[in-house]
Amino acid sequence: MNHFHKSIIMLLGFLAPFIVRSQQTNSQNYIISKIYKQAGANENDVSQVVTQVRYIDGLGRPLQNVGVKQSPTGNDLVQPVEYDNIGRKAKDYLPYVAAGNGAYHANAPTAVGNWYTTNSAGLQKFAATDLDRPFTETYFEQSLNRPTGGRAPGNRSASSSTQYSANTANEVKRYDYNVGANTIAQNGTYGAGTLTKVQDTDEQGVVTSQYLDKAGQMVCKHDPATGYTYYVFDNLGLLRGVLQPKFQDDANFGHYAFLYDYDSRNRIVRKQTPGAGAVEIVYDKFDRPALSRDANQLARNMWGFTKYDSLNRPIATGEIASTDTRVQWVTTVNAIANHHETRNNAVTAGYSLNQTAPTGANEVNLLTITFYDDYAFSKPAGWAFAATYYPGFNGKVKGQRTGGRVRMLPGNGAVGGWLSTVTYYDAEYRPIQFLRQLHDLGATAYERVSIKYKFDLATVVEEQKTEQVLSVAVTHTHLATYSYDHADRMLSVKEKIITGTKTKEVYTVAHRYNDLGQLQSKWLHSYNTGTKYRRRIDYTNNIRGWQTDAKTVYKPAGVEVRFYATHVSYRNSANYSNGSVDSLAWRGKDEIAFSAGLKFTYDGASRLAGSTGIFGNTNIESGITYDKNGNITTLARSGVAVDNLTYTYLGNRLSAVGDASGNNTGVKSGNSNYLYDADGNMLTDGNRGATLTYNYLNLPKTVTVGANPAFTYDYDASGAKHKYVNTTDAFTAKYAGIVEYDGTNVFKRGATSEGQVILTPDSLTFNYYIKDYLGNVRIVFNEKGEILQNTEYYPFGLAIPKDTPTQTPAARNLVNRYLYNEKELQVGSGYLDYGARMYMPELGRWNAVDPLSEVSSRWSPYAYGNNNPFRFIDPDGMLSVHVNEEGTVLGNYNDGDQGVYLHEGAKSSRDYKKDYDKKTNTSANGEKLGELGSGINVDKIYSNILEENSSEAEGMGLVEYYNKVKNGAEWDYKNRANTIFGLVNRLGDNTKFVFEGNKMEAQDIGNHHYGVLGRAAGFNERLLLEQAGVAQIRGGTSMAEWQNYKWITVPGSAVSMPSLVPLPPYGDDPRDQRFIKNGFNYFNRHNRER
Repeated sequence: MNHFHKSIIMLLGFLAPFIVRSQQTNSQNYIISKIYKQAGANENDVSQVVTQVRYIDGLGRPLQNVGVKQSPTGNDLVQPVEYDNIGRKAKDYLPYVAAGNGAYHANAPTAVGNWYTTNSAGLQKFAATDLDRPFTETYFEQSLNRPTGGRAPGNRSASSSTQYSANTANEVKRYDYNVGANTIAQNGTYGAGTLTKVQDTDEQGVVTSQYLDKAGQMVCKHDPATGYTYYVFDNLGLLRGVLQPKFQDDANFGHYAFLYDYDSRNRIVRKQTPGAGAVEIVYDKFDRPALSRDANQLARNMWGFTKYDSLNRPIATGEIASTDTRVQWVTTVNAIANHHETRNNAVTAGYSLNQTAPTGANEVNLLTITFYDDYAFSKPAGWAFAATYYPGFNGKVKGQRTGGRVRMLPGNGAVGGWLSTVTYYDAEYRPIQFLRQLHDLGATAYERVSIKYKFDLATVVEEQKTEQVLSVAVTHTHLATYSYDHADRMLSVKEKIITGTKTKEVYTVAHRYNDLGQLQSKWLHSYNTGTKYRRRIDYTNNIRGWQTDAKTVYKPAGVEVRFYATHVSYRNSANYSNGSVDSLAWRGKDEIAFSAGLKFTYDGASRLAGSTGIFGNTNIESGITYDKNGNITTLARSGVAVDNLTYTYLGNRLSAVGDASGNNTGVKSGNSNYLYDADGNMLTDGNRGATLTYNYLNLPKTVTVGANPAFTYDYDASGAKHKYVNTTDAFTAKYAGIVEYDGTNVFKRGATSEGQVILTPDSLTFNYYIKDYLGNVRIVFNEKGEILQNTEYYPFGLAIPKDTPTQTPAARNLVNRYLYNEKELQVGSGYLDYGARMYMPELGRWNAVDPLSEVSSRWSPYAYGNNNPFRFIDPDGMLSVHVNEEGTVLGNYNDGDQGVYLHEGAKSSRDYKKDYDKKTNTSANGEKLGELGSGINVDKIYSNILEENSSEAEGMGLVEYYNKVKNGAEWDYKNRANTIFGLVNRLGDNTKFVFEGNKMEAQDIGNHHYGVLGRAAGFNERLLLEQAGVAQIRGGTSMAEWQNYKWITVPGSAVSMPSLVPLPPYGDDPRDQRFIKNGFNYFNRHNRER
């Protein structure tokens, strides 16, 4: 299955000249990669074929990458590669634009500097030298070639530094795991010199120290502002606990520790998040999670379960009542010999349910059902494929999800039934039509989304038609048409809405780009055929790609007039900071100068310490302090809202907030108390006088404020919200993809590419959002350019209405409820809905535990945005991850989908984002590789990496090879944060990579990769094993300790038998050794196949 056709031609220019119309340089070695987007395309048509030329030197190292005619102006995008005098890549250059047709640019390191100096891309430039140094620089320690610091591009960047040393006596506590007692306890301190200390100082002067043991495991992390986080491993190197900084003040494992238990096969069977109870997991004999339960399920005597098909794909999930313990379930599951359930299209469940555990499950226990490969399962009447754009569909799409059912959760109203879905594909396995049932909008209500692609092969959407059929007589239609440049950068979107007798078609947005392909201008709302627009937004970035300015203008009489603008400063004195924002300023309609803004200060952990008003702004938050875990302890607010808050905690859970201001705006005056359930969900909110209940997904079921009737939510088992009812305010919203309906099923709002379309009694009206760099909606204006809503924000997101004239909250909600981070304000409660949990902007905290809190285990699981809300926006904890064929993470989204999706040929999120829809298309038409928390198939990704890196490794010397594969180096994929391997490694969950049918962890990938590339470089197996041992010794492992710790099998040669020798000098533990050997053999096997 291929979404693109890709050919790779490896050419050694000095051996065989290859004459093509693109002008490669025959004096250089090069590799040409062509991605065909259209069947039968002329290879020289840059709009249909993407051509990349990679020049390499005599050692196989990259010298230059050229994207042929891929700039917006049709020129080449060139990225030079430069090495220092001992072969290290000390400078990582930014790309630049040059005229050409794929030819090698001999003076590229000089040309790239000249290009940025002339500022053809229109980047931020205060002084003549600001854009000098168009490269990221890495400083090295000369003796060991370890990085000692670096500097980001541009002359305004500051340097960061890395220092290596050893721990001193009594500097770091030692925590050990006792296997027999299954406990963690302090065992004195680490002796002087037994840990490697790596101290990083960033551009802002923020210092963090990591302490690594002899196995390279980080056992402690420290920064002066938060204290010490300890990581506890057992003798097998398995993580057993993470002790948060507050543990040093109160050694309470329930409050301040992540804890992990494993079975005999090293699988996590129990894990505990601070304040959230424990999650237990039962695996079947085939290494698949079969059952699990959290603390709330334990209280209800329920177990969640997953059933699989013959290919180990999840086909059903559900809940079943059981008082059995985990150990009892392990016995039950292990006694079952059957591998999988089988298809049974005659029943609603679609599968047998009695072949695998729990064998007593029935359809009533199921919550989701998934079908693959074909369309033989039962579907609602009238759900045949409609030939909207294509005459037919591919009836046999092996490996693809073709349909499913999801159950409405027990809640409020019509509940408990199934909602069906179907996905149809074309011959290239691209989705071309989606159908799904709509909840509570009519007995037969459904949605059909049809997709037309621009090309035969590439997944570039040209048109998308969404039809919501509520009944025979009621259909609402949204039609979006997209145009692109030759490199498939979006140029315009035309949207058409048909609802009842009302129809409107508008060019909603047009884009233009600078030479680097960065968005430079955006036009909103064309009042003709796409040549004249109401508003234009001009964007400026600095050399690091950070947005600095967004200026909105309009032309009432042929002269540009200011409409709205924001300016972001990242400067720390004369230099850029570590990414923390120094100040944010804005100005409104017709204002010449900035009229309001905020300047920020931070503590030693880059947490927001306070803000001060600039340009006359009085709406500030100041005096912000935190405990060691990042829980806010004090916060003062002035301006529209007045607060003087003190927070009290039980563990990380908020127990009370006291407001000494005597003012009820923001947070009410006096004390507000809070209570939580066993999973860490907030049950009572003293500030609002609210009580909350939750469904099994820990999403709100009811919110009761005071004596008012409860506000109610309806969710399905995937976590999608379908309905919210607030009878107190006479408000009902039914959510159906991009459309919202009221309680009588009348179309009220549709999401558009740049805002929303509203149905009024007289017409359909398009409204547009102007957002700041964080995605906060600041201005809402209509088709005439009139401002309907104006909102400013306190740093942690509390909205400040700035409407002229003043509007009531009810009137503002009628205009727009999507505000901070463009999240929906909940009418009546004031929470912000982030999808998997609710946010309380007046407190700067979540109402529930972050589902991905293990990623940042030293922070409170309730903290928002690492307490730096102008640098980070916080996901809801449920991410879909999108990668390209090189494994680079292009984006992840807060959409309740744990899937990992491959987008072949994509270079950035821009290449697929147009296909993405949070509610209807979280895959963005990518190929699903698996899910976080279970398995990810990396056959394509890892094969591409091995092919590319093996070519570079050929003939490489041992020193250069070591510098490539050592910890933190270019080929250490487990620590490359921008790859799927680095992401999974940071998550530290049960995710496995599947490569050629074998399950591997991120560390295994690293060892396998080491073996493959070492063999490609020409080293023998014994040398690779020896060098793995050398790496361990360099990491601080003493010779004597390794000799007493493990033994290793060293392969024999033609004249000697294999022998068992102590470690060192030869290397790693047996698992690492096995994957190094597997990698070595992989190269031999595939080299023979060639």
